[in-house]
Order: sequence, then C-alpha cells, then structure tokens
Amino acid sequence: MFQTVPYVHGCPKPIGNQFNCNDGSTPASTNFRSVLNYTFTDGAWQPELLFQPSRVAGTTAYGRSISISGDGNVLAVGAHHDSTVDAAGNTCYGINPAGCATTDNIGSAISDVKGYWTGGVYIYRKQESGWVEEAFIKATNGIDSIHNSSYFGYSVALNHDGSYLSIGEQGNKQSFQAIYHGPTDINNFYTSSGANTWGTGAVSIYHYNDSNQWEHQAIISRSNGNDRFGHFVFLNDDATMLHVMSEVKEIRTYKRTIDTWVEAVSANQTLSNKNVMFSKDGLRMLVGDTTYSQNCGGIMTAAEQTSRCVTAGATNAGVAYLYTYNSTNDEWKLDHVFRPDIPRAEYTFGLRFAISADGKRIMVAEKKTKTCLGVMAKPSDCKDDPSVQFESPGDSGAVYVYTETNGTWSLTHYIAEHQISAADQRFGRQGLKFIGNHAFITSKSGVDSGCAGVSNLKGISCDFTKTDINNLIYSIEL
Repeated sequence: MFQTVPYVHGCPKPIGNQFNCNDGSTPASTNFRSVLNYTFTDGAWQPELLFQPSRVAGTTAYGRSISISGDGNVLAVGAHHDSTVDAAGNTCYGINPAGCATTDNIGSAISDVKGYWTGGVYIYRKQESGWVEEAFIKATNGIDSIHNSSYFGYSVALNHDGSYLSIGEQGNKQSFQAIYHGPTDINNFYTSSGANTWGTGAVSIYHYNDSNQWEHQAIISRSNGNDRFGHFVFLNDDATMLHVMSEVKEIRTYKRTIDTWVEAVSANQTLSNKNVMFSKDGLRMLVGDTTYSQNCGGIMTAAEQTSRCVTAGATNAGVAYLYTYNSTNDEWKLDHVFRPDIPRAEYTFGLRFAISADGKRIMVAEKKTKTCLGVMAKPSDCKDDPSVQFESPGDSGAVYVYTETNGTWSLTHYIAEHQISAADQRFGRQGLKFIGNHAFITSKSGVDSGCAGVSNLKGISCDFTKTDINNLIYSIEL
C-alpha cells in the first residue's frame, strides 16, 4: 500500500527507512510530498520505505499521482510541478536527461521562465537489494513557451507487470488531434507550433523494452482547447486498453495492437463526474454523481432506473453508476445503478468510490451518516447514540460496500466512524481503496499522537475532541 504524505525537509536520502529520514525540522511547503510504502506482514500493515524526490526544485507536487504495478515491483510517482533545469538554466527534456540539476531558476511564480512547472515522473523498481530509482522522465522535447505549466505527470498509470506507463500532461498546449508513434513523429509533435492553448492536454505512453530501457512509444493529442485531456489515465493489466479522462468529464478509450494505438471512437462517453474507477481488466467502470436527486432508492438495473426514477426527490442525495465495456462493439453500457434505500438530501452519496480488481465489489461514500460506529450489514443497523445532540452531523461520512455474487448485486456492509465530539471527520471522503479482501477508508479525524503509526482498529486510543486535523486510514477486512 502506498500513501502520499507531507515531505519533511532535511531527509538525506531519496529512498530510505522512514525512521531515519525525519530530522525533526519543520515540514516544508505542502507542495513537497513524499510517498510512504506499507507492507502487509504477519497479519498487520507495517511502514517500509519513504520515497522522496531526488531532484528537489521549487514546488514539485511530488506524489500528486502515484501508480504501483500489479505485481508490486514498479512504482511511478508524478511530480507535475517539477521545474528542474540543466546547468545552463535550460529546460530538461527526455528520459534521464543528462545534467538535469537539483535546483531550478524560477525564484518566483513567473510562467515564462524556462522549466516552469513542466513536470516530471519518477520510476522506481524493486530489486533483490531493495527499491532503486530507475528513471526520471520529462517530456520528450519541445519549445519552452509551449511546455511551461504543461503539468507532465499530473496523472500516471502502470499496467500489471510495469512494462507500460501512461502519463497525463493535462496542461499541454499543442492542439493536434492525432496519435503519434515513434521518436521522429513524437519529436515533431513537441517541436511543431500548435494553437498554443493551455489545457488542451496530451497523454504519453512509455514501454520498458527488451533491452531493459524505457522508450517513448506514443503520444495522444486532442484538439479541443482547455479540455485538459489527461486529467486521469488508466491502463488495464496487459496494456491493451487505455482509458483517458478529461477535465470536462469525457472518457476516451484507446486500444493497442503490438506497438500501435488506435482510438475506439464508439466508446467515447461523457459522464456525470470527472472521477472514475476501473476494474483491473478495464471492462468495468464506476462513476458517481452527487447531484442526483430523483425519488428512487436501492440497487437497480438500467431499465429499472428508467421506470422507477421518474420524479424529483431528495436534493443532492447522489448516485453511483456501474458501466460494463462491450469489447465487440467498443461501447460502454450502463449495468447497474446504486443508491441508499432511503436517499437523504445533501448526503451526496457517490462523492468517493472504489471498485475491486475483479470488479465484483464496490465501495461508495456519502457525506453524512447517523451517529454510530463500526461495520454493519445495512444502514438500519446504525443505532443513534442518545448522548449525541445531532443525528446527521456535517461531513461525518459513511461507506457502503456492495458485492456481486452469481451475477446479483447486494449491499453487504455499511461502515461508519462517528465519534461523539467529531462532526467533521469526512470518513471516506479523502479516498477509498480495495486491496485483496481489505477495504481501506480514509478519515480526517482530529487525533492526538496516540493515533500515530499503525494501530488495530479495536485497540485504537485517541482523543477525538482535538480540533487539529490529521488523517487516519482504516484497513477493514471484509
């Protein structure tokens, strides 16, 4: 499990044991980040390594995006605000750019300075001796005025064995609607003068070849200015399918045959939310819509939703949609619709969600909950605590877990983390994740130092009356 945490200034090594990297100094700007790796050992999660950028320049936003290969051996970390330059003060380009310094020449937020927020991606590989930094990737080539603020690394995705990497560059200014393959065409794309509209966006695909070297295989460009194409990227297990989300909530799908990528045009889908999750094969897609307000509840097929959800109901109660990809026709089909049995106004069901690797489990968070604590079968099992003066505290949060068995979906778990003096825990709001049979749920609880590190849920001892903000991550075995 990987978690993005605040970077602590003064750690002497880019990669190292977390307990040797904190010199007790004041944390730097929150734009400096670190990635903390946990391993599951002897039935418990233990912190293993702290990853930090080897090139600290300006506000790197290291850890804004992370992806771990399915086999656990390759890690990609995006740093879309990276502004490193070479010794002559010129923008760094390419894979492992020679002379790319650990400092920048910005000094202030001036967008026409060379290197400004061009972005970069770190690649780490797990070897017998431990994790090593294998590559540092910048955009292949280009014109500085075009690449400044291009946000290369805003999104990253690895396939199962870590042999393919997709990188979103949502600020890219080139306005060419095409797919470019090979060094010559890719270089022409970057050096040609396009419409120069910030936020057009692009996605690069890299391949780890038989010579154990990363190569820039293709780049995909869109012509619509300010769509921010590349806001989110996803690669399926064998890297034969790439899904790309733009900021305008449009999903586009691309398919690979050997070394050639083509767009599955009929699969283009405009969604209700710019946040999506996919099963590992890329054939199931989960989307939330917190503004949905129709008068219907429960688990429904697409046909049932059409017949049942015909009148207005609770405002901003929310919904989650599960789509299935038809590979024959290259199109998405709405499969199931998920809502609480009794949708409540402003509960914003669907604000965060997750789908398991096999696509047979989903988690959906909502903003509020009743006053209860624990793992239950359904919301009606949540009993109010009479000592609490509010039934639906703001941003307290709850998580629904649905499971598919023999083709039938059902609600199997309802999870809440309400504490008497904490009405703003945002349980599930920061993020959700399935790893194996465990559900990982974030919580923004005010806690004391007794909650630091890894603790068993039942034995956790915290003072929830504290007002300072610290994040917890719950690991719950389902």
